[in-house]
Amino acid sequence: MVDVSEVEKRIDRVITSAIPVNKNLGGIDPENWGQVMEFAKTMATARHSIPQWLRGSVGDCLAICSRSMRWGMDPYFVAEKTYLMEGKGGTKIGYESQLIHAVVEALAPIKGRLRHEITGEGDERRCEVWATFKTEDSPHRFKSETLGKRIKDIGTNDRGNFRGSPLWLTKPDVQLFYDASRDWARINCPDVLAGVYSRDELIDMEPVEVTPKDDLAERLKATRARFAAGERGFDADHVAKTASARSIIEGEINSDPPTEEAVNVDNAERSGDEPGAEGGGGSAASAADDTADQGGGADVRSAGGEDGGEPVGHEAEEAQASEGDPADDKPAPKKGRRR
Repeated sequence: MVDVSEVEKRIDRVITSAIPVNKNLGGIDPENWGQVMEFAKTMATARHSIPQWLRGSVGDCLAICSRSMRWGMDPYFVAEKTYLMEGKGGTKIGYESQLIHAVVEALAPIKGRLRHEITGEGDERRCEVWATFKTEDSPHRFKSETLGKRIKDIGTNDRGNFRGSPLWLTKPDVQLFYDASRDWARINCPDVLAGVYSRDELIDMEPVEVTPKDDLAERLKATRARFAAGERGFDADHVAKTASARSIIEGEINSDPPTEEAVNVDNAERSGDEPGAEGGGGSAASAADDTADQGGGADVRSAGGEDGGEPVGHEAEEAQASEGDPADDKPAPKKGRRR
C-alpha cells in the first residue's frame, strides 16, 4: 500500500482549490478529469472516513469516485459500503446490499420506489418485489426463492462460517428484500448494476482481512503488560538447563549431553592429572602400570584405590619413594620425575 504521506506530497493544491463546491456528489462538482484525480488523491489520505483497503490507494479511490459520479452519490458514502473479496479468480470489490438497493432506487427508471411483500413462515418465507417503469402501466414482479433455500445455496466455508451476509441470520426479512430487489434489477434493468456484486453473489470468495496489525510499540506495550501480570518471560534457569545439555568442542556442536567418562577425562586434562586422580575415575591396573614405569616397579597395588582415597600417579611415586617398600626395610631408590 502506498504511504499516505507520499500521496499528500503529490496533491496539486492549485487544481484542488479550483474544484467547485455544491450540494451534488458529496459537496463537490468536478469539472474535468484532472480535478477528479486530485480529489481521489485527497480521498486516499483519509485515515478513518474510508475503509482500510482504500487508504493510500489512489487508483482504487479514483474507481470509487468514478462510480459515485455515475450514480450521483457521495464518494465517501460509496467507499464506506465497500470491502474486498478474495478467491481463486483473484480479488474483487464487494458492495453492501444496502448500497446496491440505494443504487436501484436512484437509477432504475421506475415510478416511485420498489414495493415488496413477505409471504410464508419460517424457512418457507419468500419476498415478492415489484415496480412500474415510467413509460409503462403494468408493474414488473419478481418472487424470491424461500429463505431456507437461499441460506442453503449460500452455504458455509471450510471453517464452517456462513459465507453470506450476517443479515440472513439476524434479520432475514430485511435480507430477503435486499436480495430480491437486486435480482429484480438484474432481470429488468441490468445496466443499473453492471459490474456491481454483493457478498451473496460472490459466494466462492472470502472477505479479505485488511485490519492493520499492531505496530512494534503496541506489541512491546502488550509484552510489558503480560510481564506485569506475572506471565513467564525470560527464564534464566531454563536457559542454563538448555545450555548444560550442549557442549561445543573445537567449533562443533554436540546436541547430546556429555557422558560421565568424558567429563572425567576433560577434568583430568584440565588439572594435569590422569583419570582417576580423585579415586574411582581410572582403573587400578592402568595406574599401577604408569607408576611402575615411572617409579622403577614400586608396588602400587592400592593406587586407584580400594577405598578411593589413596594417591596415584606422581603423588603415589613420591609417597612410595619416601616410605620405601613395605616388603623390604631397605629404602627404595629414588627416581627422577620424567620430563
